[in-house]
Amino acid sequence: MAGSIAGIGVPNHSLVSEGLRQQEIKEQHSDVRRNQTSGDVSAHDKLSLTGTAEKLRNLELSLSSQPIVDNNRVESVRNQLNTGSFQVYPDRVAQKMIEIEGLIDQRLG
Repeated sequence: MAGSIAGIGVPNHSLVSEGLRQQEIKEQHSDVRRNQTSGDVSAHDKLSLTGTAEKLRNLELSLSSQPIVDNNRVESVRNQLNTGSFQVYPDRVAQKMIEIEGLIDQRLG
């Protein structure tokens, strides 16, 4: 059981990276379609990121500097689970989920 909780609270860097890659691919395809339509193809074509893609890139950089696992917290929860003293506070969990959604909206919105 303790092994399954080790990832709690860990940001999923791969989801952010995948979202950034998908946004960049969409923009590249859009640029190619525009160039094919207009016939305006040159060696000076370039890709520019939209505001969303730039925000995703900044978020990815920010997350990459964060520690992946708080080993002290994991050990504390593991000990509480082993002794039967771990308590869940549903109101606190719900409030934290709302706060996380707000932070995500601030970063991406």
